[in-house]
Amino acid sequence: LHDALPIWHPFRSINRDNVLGFCKKTGASENVFFLTAFQYCIKIFSNQTDVMATSIHNGRTDSRWNRVCGPLFKNYIYRYDVIPHETVPELLKRMSGQIMESMKSLADCLHYGELFIQYQGDLLQVETIGDAPVETIHVQLDSLPFHLMVHQRGQGYFYELRYWENRFDKEQLEIFMAAMESVMLAMFDEPSVRRLANHLPEHLYPKHSYISRSKLNELAGYELVECGKDDEKVKVYVLDARYLKKPYGAWGELFIMDTPVKNAKDTVTYPYGDGILYDTGITARILPDGNLDFLEKSGRKILWESPKGTLFPDLGEIERTLEKYDGVEKAEAWLEYCEQNTMHISAEVTVSKEVDDVKLKEAVKAEVGEMFVPVEIIYNKM
Repeated sequence: LHDALPIWHPFRSINRDNVLGFCKKTGASENVFFLTAFQYCIKIFSNQTDVMATSIHNGRTDSRWNRVCGPLFKNYIYRYDVIPHETVPELLKRMSGQIMESMKSLADCLHYGELFIQYQGDLLQVETIGDAPVETIHVQLDSLPFHLMVHQRGQGYFYELRYWENRFDKEQLEIFMAAMESVMLAMFDEPSVRRLANHLPEHLYPKHSYISRSKLNELAGYELVECGKDDEKVKVYVLDARYLKKPYGAWGELFIMDTPVKNAKDTVTYPYGDGILYDTGITARILPDGNLDFLEKSGRKILWESPKGTLFPDLGEIERTLEKYDGVEKAEAWLEYCEQNTMHISAEVTVSKEVDDVKLKEAVKAEVGEMFVPVEIIYNKM
């Protein structure tokens, strides 16, 4: 199991009286309020119109069962999908009904790797036992890669977020949670679901993003823009379907400002001033450190249960390492099922000249480690 690092932080702008008043007006519960805001932010950052997450219906933590299988909980999946022109009260009512229906399921729906959130309320808020003051001790109840708990304390709320540091970036998670708090605050006064994202604060967005032409082509894996002698930088934007900027780390459509793009999907007038935006047709995101990340090049890290334990090889990193080698033009790596229920990494490379297999594997070993060297490499000549 991997250590789940905690983030503890209050929702400073969310007052409980305001939440209770809003929930009474809309007919939603506090649980629905928090779960809906969470799903809405998942939609923003994933660039998907239909997303799902998991929460707790009920459970028991009777210590008599710990020796058998630990605490027992009943979980349910709930879903957020985009409906055009929906209002915030309509969304909350729809989510309330869906969650109630989901709770009727007798099946436990938790799957490995899912995003998990629960509204804990004041269940753990015990000030005294008898005449003695109580000191709250926070313990980790599970080993999920992502586990968000929202607690109520006094007139406010705070959240506990635990995550695997080999799967998530702390700075990115802090941006996500700041976005969630802004969405919840906007729900009080903004009637349109679609416009909730307009209320995210400016510090969550990249103001100006520049990248050299050669680096852009390298990330794309082909010549996206012409690269002259000076290798000048181009201005890039990641936008949503309404041509609004996406926050740091949020996936969206990649646009290049005033620089022709090969096989551009479309061109649009820059909505906030002078200039032309070239639509690359590529899904990308701008990371908190300013780097550009392409969806086609991401998400290649996989889980591999091996005789030496659980490994997390990054197939994309292995491919990029192979492609660095002189004569290798393109590489594809995968995990292959073998005899005796074992697995190993294989790869296929396209080469422009003869490549020494032993030397190539040694080069990969030096970069990514012996465990992630492809056992078998298939060579194809250009």
